[in-house]
Amino acid sequence: GDFDADGALDGVVSAIGDATEASAGGGLWMWSDVVAVLSKAPASPLDAATAHVWGSTSSGQFGYRLDAAGDVDGDGYEDLLVAEPYGGTDAVGRVWLLSGALLDGDTEVEDAALWGCEGMHTDNFIGSFILGDADFDGDGTPDIALTALYWDTADSDTVRSGRVAVWLSSRW
Repeated sequence: GDFDADGALDGVVSAIGDATEASAGGGLWMWSDVVAVLSKAPASPLDAATAHVWGSTSSGQFGYRLDAAGDVDGDGYEDLLVAEPYGGTDAVGRVWLLSGALLDGDTEVEDAALWGCEGMHTDNFIGSFILGDADFDGDGTPDIALTALYWDTADSDTVRSGRVAVWLSSRW
């Protein structure tokens, strides 16, 4: 996507074991105009990154899934969905919506987030799949969907059903 609204394609990669702040909490890097960066062949691609965002939960695996979300908040910058399946208290997992306007420099996920949600139970693997930039309600504004692979309302070790959740832009 074009997360910095400069008209050029940006690139984002993640490393779920990045230990910048939290022990193996995970992280992601964004490059503005990724084609120009790659054509220059920098000595260290990480040094050429425009932004570095890291999770705050030890072993949370921030960056497990990434997806462009479209311009959810209407500020002219594309936003980014990021899964952290073992983030949060008791590893309930989190999914974050990061503002493209805030993807700049080194920052913690909370400082770049427009929105975040947590799972309800330990190891429900929320964010196992995420989908951004979809318009489910036809209003012309991006909606998002995510799954929790092992969701269950009884917090049972024997009943492990999944769940799909959709957030409509008209409900933000």
